[in-house]
Amino acid sequence: MIFTAEDVASLSESLSRWEYAEYVCAALVALACAGEYVADFTDQLTGGVEEQKKRLAKGSTLLLIVALALELTCLVKTNSLSGRLIGSLSDKAEHADEEAKQAITDSGIAEKQSVQATTDAGKASDASSAAVKASGSAMSFAQVARREADSFEKDIVSAKKQAADAESHLADALQRAASAELEVAKIELPRTLNPGQRQEVAAALSGFAGQNFAFLVFSDPESIGFLANIDSALKIAKWSRVAPPVGLGGDLAINTSGGSVPTINDIGLKLYVAPDDDAAKPAAVALAGILSKDGIPCELHLSEWLKAHGARILVIAVGQKQP
Repeated sequence: MIFTAEDVASLSESLSRWEYAEYVCAALVALACAGEYVADFTDQLTGGVEEQKKRLAKGSTLLLIVALALELTCLVKTNSLSGRLIGSLSDKAEHADEEAKQAITDSGIAEKQSVQATTDAGKASDASSAAVKASGSAMSFAQVARREADSFEKDIVSAKKQAADAESHLADALQRAASAELEVAKIELPRTLNPGQRQEVAAALSGFAGQNFAFLVFSDPESIGFLANIDSALKIAKWSRVAPPVGLGGDLAINTSGGSVPTINDIGLKLYVAPDDDAAKPAAVALAGILSKDGIPCELHLSEWLKAHGARILVIAVGQKQP
């Protein structure tokens, strides 16, 4: 077993402690021998009294026995630790010897590789000379190719310029087309709800069946036609159309399929409910939402006028189509 540096340090520290203990035991042995000498050959410490001499002799003998026993124990322990420490050093020496032999072997291999590398370097030098000659030939071909590439590059630049001009003309054409589409888009198409959209509006508003509503309208055919579309969808949803409150809208009125409708001078589609009309407000929100979903902008307003006149209806103001 090869000890680590920490193990060797620990063994050395233990060995030192046991050696110190052995020195202490040796000192106790010397002290015990001195006590026996005093008891047997002098009158010191006892005053010549025989009884005290015997006691000193007995105590010294007991101390001597104990000190010798402890010294023997310390000796055995120090011998054991010394043996382990020496064995560890021997193992390290053997390991170092093996590593040295391996290093010698590796050195021989490295030397062989160095010789091979030298040989390969000579071959590489020959190949390099051949490569230099080939490089000269390649340089000549490269110069010819460079001249041809320059000619091709000029042709490519010319082609790119022509492509850029064509792209510019295309962009102009696309811009003119977009302008034309914009002009076409400016041709106002009438607002309308096709049959499918009417059914969709009616299905979304059927939960508010019985809701009272009234119309205001801008006096042009497009607005009146759109009013008819909305009226048709609300009838399917079983809403109840009523006459608008007196004083709401302008002085003129237009007759529609559902009766006379006051005119307004306004733009866009707007819904009006009283702020405290908790029945009409959810219906107005639902109507605005479904119309906006179909691409028809719709504004919802809280009318203090309706509140002041106690009108509990939803007023639908169909203004002029937004430009």
